[in-house]
Amino acid sequence: MEPVIAKRCEGKAPEDDLFPEWPPVRKVGSMRERSFKASNHFTDYRRLVGVNEVVPGKRRARANFHSFRRWFISRAEQAGVEAAMISAIVGHKHGSITLDVYSEGTTMQRARRAVANVKLPPLDGSPIREIQTVRARVRSA
Repeated sequence: MEPVIAKRCEGKAPEDDLFPEWPPVRKVGSMRERSFKASNHFTDYRRLVGVNEVVPGKRRARANFHSFRRWFISRAEQAGVEAAMISAIVGHKHGSITLDVYSEGTTMQRARRAVANVKLPPLDGSPIREIQTVRARVRSA
């Protein structure tokens, strides 16, 4: 994977598109069009490898691009990766002027170490140990 990314980064500035051939953003402020191709490729791949659990009456399969993002973000948090690093990896704003406007961002080396902290579940059929989680309660008005 690294040679592919290295080739795509060759001669580009940090703010340049990694995938310039993907459709440009048409609606100001929207990034949906930019991630749409990645979502489509993820769906094609998961179907190819036989991951396609469909729930009757539901629009999407249980495993989809966004369920993978939720899984990754949760496991990164559980592995002790700082929130700002998780946001940077998945392409979300940090929510602070300091990091969103003034920071040049983290280093790729730190991001790689953070991603390496997220462990995939066993692929040999052995049971997956369930993790107990704690989450802030959202109060309704």
